[in-house]
Amino acid sequence: MPTRGLVAFKKVLRMLKECAPGHTIEDKTHLRWIRYQGKCAKPPQGPHGAGNNYEIKIGQARGIVTQLEIDPECARKYLPQLQ
Repeated sequence: MPTRGLVAFKKVLRMLKECAPGHTIEDKTHLRWIRYQGKCAKPPQGPHGAGNNYEIKIGQARGIVTQLEIDPECARKYLPQLQ
């Protein structure tokens, strides 16, 4: 069953800082490439000029956790919407 809703990208960054130490983020034209331990997730960038102050779909946040193989328990501490 799909989960609907949005999560602030700032919260995703906070989760990455704690749960995926050493990750890197590279901004491309329409995507951000997040790399961690040889894996890569590509969530969308926010609107032009938004910096990190925008929201992404919960499913995209869940995809970041899954693709980078981040510990789900750690991720839920920062993103409880991932239930």
